[in-house]
Amino acid sequence: MKPVQVMIVEDEAIVSVDIRENLVNFGYNVVGISSSGEAAIEDAIKNKPEIILMDIHLNGKMNGIETAKQIKKKLGIPVIYLTAYGDDKTLKKALEASPSGYLLKPFVPRELHTSIQTALYKNSQDKEVKLARLSYIQKNILKKNALKKRLQKIEVDSHRYPPNPQEEKLNRLKNIREMIRRKKMIENELQRVIKQQETIEILLGDLLFSQEINEFTPHIFPLEEFAQILEYTKEEVLRMGNLIIPLLIHSEDFQIMEDYFKKVISQPNQLAEFEFRLKHKSGIYRWFSLKGIFHKTGQKNGNIFHSAKDITWLKNLQYTSHISREKFAAISNNPYFGIAILDTDAKILNINPTIESLTGYTKEDLNWLHFSDYIGLKELRSICQNFEKLKIGLIDTFQAEVFIHTKSKGALWGYMIFNAIYNQEKMIDRILCTLVDISESKLFGK
Repeated sequence: MKPVQVMIVEDEAIVSVDIRENLVNFGYNVVGISSSGEAAIEDAIKNKPEIILMDIHLNGKMNGIETAKQIKKKLGIPVIYLTAYGDDKTLKKALEASPSGYLLKPFVPRELHTSIQTALYKNSQDKEVKLARLSYIQKNILKKNALKKRLQKIEVDSHRYPPNPQEEKLNRLKNIREMIRRKKMIENELQRVIKQQETIEILLGDLLFSQEINEFTPHIFPLEEFAQILEYTKEEVLRMGNLIIPLLIHSEDFQIMEDYFKKVISQPNQLAEFEFRLKHKSGIYRWFSLKGIFHKTGQKNGNIFHSAKDITWLKNLQYTSHISREKFAAISNNPYFGIAILDTDAKILNINPTIESLTGYTKEDLNWLHFSDYIGLKELRSICQNFEKLKIGLIDTFQAEVFIHTKSKGALWGYMIFNAIYNQEKMIDRILCTLVDISESKLFGK
């Protein structure tokens, strides 16, 4: 299979080389590295990559956002933004170019790979949906024109009857009644075609599918429709059987999905929408936005037209956008400090490469493990007690010396500092953890 052609646009040489090495390790072919917007456009025209990784802040007159707009307009190539800045102003400008993804630096290699695969899949789905939509609209235009012509013919025919003599009144009334019946039937069909077309317009997204609803079929969400985007094979989905829902849907989203079904079925022809999480084959949960409209075809029968969109990258961005860009850029790229961002439930949202280097664990590894699997129990008790105080606002920060078991079966002494991060409403939203290796100091008693 031919490797995916990727182009990098990054004005820091060290960063671009690091990205290139990660891409090559995942089997991608890097067809060019550009350091300015002007050079990126020329290289994109020349090399014709399948996807572009674009730093927002570049050398030269053009920034990454303007460069992405021009590349998309001229070549239609999907672009993933790479940036150390996650503030709302940067996000708003970035969204103007309709990117296929948005990664905050520093990111782990697996996140880069997942984002590229998601963007490529999204781009291919967009093309298929646009072609299908164009074909569907063209067919509907022809069908509507044919129906309108038939209506016009009926109306013309209805005026062709001359004044009827007495003996023809009965036949004339029968003909008129038949014309009215046919006219109503054609008008109903025309309205049905128009409604279906409007539904497609409203639901246009990454993944479109319909679900039949009747009194004999239970209202079970058709998760097999998501198999490809979650990188499962049809055979793997079939083997899950009745366990597919608890295996793939996040446990916190069961009730939300049930409420969605109740709402969409109880309100025919009205749009219902919700967000939920599905487990990717890699073990990472991905966020989706789902819209649905129910069209009734009988008393208890009908069809739900669903539209799903992968919004994982946007959710990840929202989780970290409240951290100041100066602070995040300064601490994340420091090779001596490990950085982890946690939510108030102690789930790890992001880590910098130094954490991986010190412990050998990726973000996914750490979220699968229990804290006691890599932190000494004595230190863990104190951390848990202080963490509870931190998240309810009794303290703003605390420190701890911990004994850490690494993935390679080794160990190190670490000095950890936990700081509360506040959102715009002055509420504690995330926890910033800094890790420093103090093994040498502990060993020699410094």
